[in-house]
Amino acid sequence: MQFRLVDLFALVALCAALFGLASWLGIELAVIIATVPLCLISERLFVRTTHESDVANSRSIKRRIFITVVCALGTPVVAHISTSTRIQTTLSPRPLLSIFPLYFGFPLRGSAIMIGAFLLYAWPITRSSRGPIPIRATSLLSLASLLSIGWLITTWRDGLGYHGPAHIVAIACINAIVIGTLWWLWACNHRNGSFSFRMTFATLLFYWLFWYAFPWFGPMH
Repeated sequence: MQFRLVDLFALVALCAALFGLASWLGIELAVIIATVPLCLISERLFVRTTHESDVANSRSIKRRIFITVVCALGTPVVAHISTSTRIQTTLSPRPLLSIFPLYFGFPLRGSAIMIGAFLLYAWPITRSSRGPIPIRATSLLSLASLLSIGWLITTWRDGLGYHGPAHIVAIACINAIVIGTLWWLWACNHRNGSFSFRMTFATLLFYWLFWYAFPWFGPMH
């Protein structure tokens, strides 16, 4: 591992700049704006600490990081769609994970939380063109699948009373299809999948969490 002193100064300078930016603009904007430079610094350090084959293919590493950041930036978009209407619809089921950020100043602070969560779980995928699905993502899928099934079962009766069978069945079917697709992607790629398949898995997982997982079946407001 080759780590030069200039890299340490670069990281210290970056942290100082982020602290000042957070004080001036607000921590939520600082997190969003700082995503790209943080990724560039990480990529620079990473290129020197990987195998020679990956060092020779640094352009591919940059492309993987760029795709990961773009996918992460899409999480607030699907969260906005899921809560964009005044009443629950098939496209806007008001999932709990998108409703809660509203109380933290959505879309700025809520967006920062969503983007940060995506990068936290998906960042290991950028390290190689092929590899396993991160254990943290597998654990998240297992927990979310079990809780989602339990949520649908316990709120089914209330949903029928407030929204009718058509809406409830549609949301339940969408959740079943997405969960089944996620587990299929995991089964095919959890040991040695390509970057495209693993990033598809991570993106679908987080878009599902912020769009259709744990839908609100209570009274409409």
